[in-house]
Amino acid sequence: MARRPQLLRAVANALQQHRWLERFRRILVGVSGGPDSVALLLALRELTQGSSTELIVAHLHHGIRGAAADSDARWVRDLARRLGLRCTVGRAHVPAQAQREGRSLEEAARRARLAFLARCARRYAADAVALAHTADDQAETVLMRLLHGAGLEGLAGMGLETRIGSLTILRPFLGVRRAQIEQWLRTIGQDWRMDTSNRELRWLRNRIRHRVLPYLTRQLRRDIVAALARSASRLSADEELLAAYAQREWRRRQGVEGSLLTRNWARVPVALQRRVVQLWLLHAGLNPGDAPSFRLVESVRDLAAGRTPGPVHLSPNWEVVLQEGRLRLRRRTRRVQTWKPTPVQCPGQTEVPEAGYRLTMESTHGWQPVNEPGPGTCPTEAWVRRPSPNERHWVLRPWRAGDRYQPLGAPGRMKVSDIFINRKVARSIRVKWPILTCNGEIVWLPGHRIADAWKVPSPTAPSLHLRLEPLSLATSSRRTDRRR
Repeated sequence: MARRPQLLRAVANALQQHRWLERFRRILVGVSGGPDSVALLLALRELTQGSSTELIVAHLHHGIRGAAADSDARWVRDLARRLGLRCTVGRAHVPAQAQREGRSLEEAARRARLAFLARCARRYAADAVALAHTADDQAETVLMRLLHGAGLEGLAGMGLETRIGSLTILRPFLGVRRAQIEQWLRTIGQDWRMDTSNRELRWLRNRIRHRVLPYLTRQLRRDIVAALARSASRLSADEELLAAYAQREWRRRQGVEGSLLTRNWARVPVALQRRVVQLWLLHAGLNPGDAPSFRLVESVRDLAAGRTPGPVHLSPNWEVVLQEGRLRLRRRTRRVQTWKPTPVQCPGQTEVPEAGYRLTMESTHGWQPVNEPGPGTCPTEAWVRRPSPNERHWVLRPWRAGDRYQPLGAPGRMKVSDIFINRKVARSIRVKWPILTCNGEIVWLPGHRIADAWKVPSPTAPSLHLRLEPLSLATSSRRTDRRR
C-alpha cells in the first residue's frame, strides 16, 4: 500500500490521538473555498470513510466581494454535492456590522464567522467545528499578538482543540504548511477558489503574511514560520500548566454569592492573580464572548491588593467592590451629575457654568500644528474648516455612550468610549467631557482630533479656530486683561 502524504498523516494522527471520531458523531467543516479549507474537507472526507462520524459543510458569504463571493458560495455548494455531503450557506453584512460596532473589518468578519458557525452547530446538533488553520496561520497569529503586547495565553497561539464560547474548535492542519496543502491539491487535480482580498495589504495579517514574514526569513536566513510555530507549541504547554493552577486557585477562593476571597492575596504569584481575576470575571458572565481587557484585570487586581479604594467599573450597570476581604459584584446605582447640551455661538464665545467650560470660536484662515493633550485635558484647541450656510446648528454637549465619529486620518469611525479607554481617561471625567457637534454630527472631541470631514482643505482656506478652556482659567484671563 502506498504511503499516505504527510498532510493526510497529520490529520489521521490528530483524529487518532485525540479520539475525535469516537468523541464527535457530527463535525461541521468551515469551507471558504480557498486551498486550506478545501484540502481539509477532502482529507476529512477520506479519513472518515467507514466511520459513524458525519461531516457537514458550512460556508459564510461575508457580503464584501459582491459577485465573486456569490460565485464562491455556489462553488462550495457544488463541491459538497459531489462529495455527497450536506451543505449550509449563510450570509452576513460585515462592512455594515464593522461600522455599526466600531470594529475593524477583520475583527467584524471573525466575529461574524464564529456567530455563523455557532448557529450552524446548534441547528445541526454538531459536536465540533473543524477549521483549516495551518502552521503559517499560527505563525502570523503569534506575531500579530506579540505586536499587540499579548501575554503567555495569547503567544501560545491557537490550539489543536479549543473551546470558544459554546463551540469546540478542531484544527487538524496546525502542523501543516500552506505550501504542502497547495502541492497536495495539485497532485490530486483539485482546484480551489482565489480570494483576492487575501492580497490586500491594508489588513495587518496580510502585511505580516506577504511582507513581514518573508522579509524576516530572507534577512535571518531561517524558517521563521517554523520557529514561531515551535514557540507557540512550547508556550501552549506552559500556558496549560498555569491555567490548571489558576483553576485550582480560583476554586479555592470562591466565596458566597459569587464573591472572590482575597485573603493572603499578596502571596499569590502575579501570573496566577491575573488568571484568577480573569476566570472570576468570565464566570460572572457579564461580557459573554469577550475576555476581560488587561487594563480591567489589572484594576481588579490592584483593588484586591488594597492598592486602590475602588470601585472598579465593569460596565454602565456593574462594578467590583472590596468588602470584608472579598471581591464582590455590585449593581451601580450612583449617578454622576452631568449637564445639558448648550447651543454655541459661531463665531463667538459660549460659557457652560454647569460643566465649567468656555468655548471660543474665531473665524480665521488655515491652521496651526496642535499638540493634542488628550481628551480630559484643558485648555485645548483645534482648527476646522469654515461651515457652509446650512451647517449652523452648533451644540456643546456631554459625551454619550454609543458616540462614534471618524477622527482626522483614521480609516473609519471609532467609538469615543474606546478613545477614552485607550487614553486612560477616568470615567468620572469622561461622563462630563464636552463634545462639539454641528447639525448633530461630532465635529471635535476636545483634546483629541477633529472629525475627518471637518479638516481644513488648504493652508489658506477659511477656517474656525476652536479653543476650550476651564471657566476658572477664562475668568483669570479676563481679570488680567482688565488690569492691563
